[in-house]
Amino acid sequence: MKKLRNIISICSMLFWVTANAQSDPVAVSVSTSNPQHVISPTSIGVSYEIELLQLEKDEIPYFRPDNKPLISMFKTLGIKNLRLGGNTLDYTKKAVPGEEQIASCFEFARAAGAEIIYSVRLKDTNQKGEPEVENFNKDNAAKAAKFIHSKYSDVLNSFSIGNEPYYYKEWDVYKVKWKGIHDVIIAEYPEAVFSGPDHNPNAELDNNMVREFSDIEGPMVKIARHFYPFGSSYENPRRPKGVALIPKNEVESRDKMLSPSIHKKYGNVYKRITQAQALSDAEVGYRLTESNSFSMSGLKDVSDSYASALWGLDYLHWWTSHKAEGIDFHTGDKTSGVGLCKYAVFVTSKKGYKARPLAYGMKLFDLGGHGKMLPIENPSTNIAVYATLDDNIAAVTIINKEHGDEAKEQVVQIKLDAKVNASKSKIIFLRGRNNDISGGEDDVTIGGEKINEDGSWDGKWTPLRKIGVVKDNVIEVKIPPASAAVVRVVIL
Repeated sequence: MKKLRNIISICSMLFWVTANAQSDPVAVSVSTSNPQHVISPTSIGVSYEIELLQLEKDEIPYFRPDNKPLISMFKTLGIKNLRLGGNTLDYTKKAVPGEEQIASCFEFARAAGAEIIYSVRLKDTNQKGEPEVENFNKDNAAKAAKFIHSKYSDVLNSFSIGNEPYYYKEWDVYKVKWKGIHDVIIAEYPEAVFSGPDHNPNAELDNNMVREFSDIEGPMVKIARHFYPFGSSYENPRRPKGVALIPKNEVESRDKMLSPSIHKKYGNVYKRITQAQALSDAEVGYRLTESNSFSMSGLKDVSDSYASALWGLDYLHWWTSHKAEGIDFHTGDKTSGVGLCKYAVFVTSKKGYKARPLAYGMKLFDLGGHGKMLPIENPSTNIAVYATLDDNIAAVTIINKEHGDEAKEQVVQIKLDAKVNASKSKIIFLRGRNNDISGGEDDVTIGGEKINEDGSWDGKWTPLRKIGVVKDNVIEVKIPPASAAVVRVVIL
């Protein structure tokens, strides 16, 4: 009996210690007096296959100035950059976009308040029997540049030449091809600037591009990098012909999306980018011009799950905190991968466009990702915290990556170095139904509301004093597992 009582006593003590450890706040410090770099206003972007502009007969343009639901979706999500390129740029039998198709797309972007990274073909086409294939690419690049310069210079961000140009193995061959098309564009559009090389992580190619093309007329102003941090959606992407694809494990893959260890992989790519930037006296930025979770159109029940909302939010904040110009999430009803697009931001529906979970992560970033970055101190690995300052409004984004049956809400205590206006402090939550990261597009809300098919959203902020504690310069809030929030406070 005594032994039993001892066991019960020990178990009770362990329970108390565990419960007490769970309730201890994560103490985060935010410095509003030492703002850092300005976050790019074009941080949120999307990338599409350029074949959307290569229309079949009687096909209605996807990007058109009267497409009100799509314009509304861009504005609601805060999308400010539209990159056109992808595999269908260099590997296609379709004609290149003509003036009518280019005009429709640029008119759409102007109406949506976005700018365009416009890609032109680099790879020699496969049209056999044509003796001047290379001039075909040059001529069409020159025509596009002349037309864009005459009507849409206010909408163009930059030109990009080619997509993932591994088809030219030797730098000496690639640079001649690239420079040839660059020069005909400059002849028609002297103020044009360029992004490049629009490739998967390749330090040598980045270095050569910066050395060669960052200080010429029509400079390369940004390193355009592709990045799918979780690799292929399949275990056997290079399978022999006739062998079926084997998808990666769903549960393990969702866990990886929310693992703090993924930041190390981001850091390795970032290090190589900054090494390339250092090779030029010119100011060369960088942008993830094609990116998403898993390549080959995404992994079903993972890239389209609620986990992708939390991942996408953290992904945007991590890269913009490291001075990225932005991220263009590759999207569309279909991409050049396998089957329908699983990592899509939104897809065409009967009433417009249906937002996938990733769109909700982008939207929450839009609510808290403007102004200047603020330095923070955060001891936790499972609670990601980012802070910004826009005029006198501080926005603190908190992401609780804990998930699963054992996950619990976390008290987060935010200490600022300035007093805040308690009456004007407010909070908004990104939530999944039952805190389940496997949930789909119908299970996600921001501010208690969904993003509608017409692109509208009517989510509500909650006064912080209703659900949290505000005293002088300290804020305390409870963040449920597998959720995120933006706390906005007015600095006194």
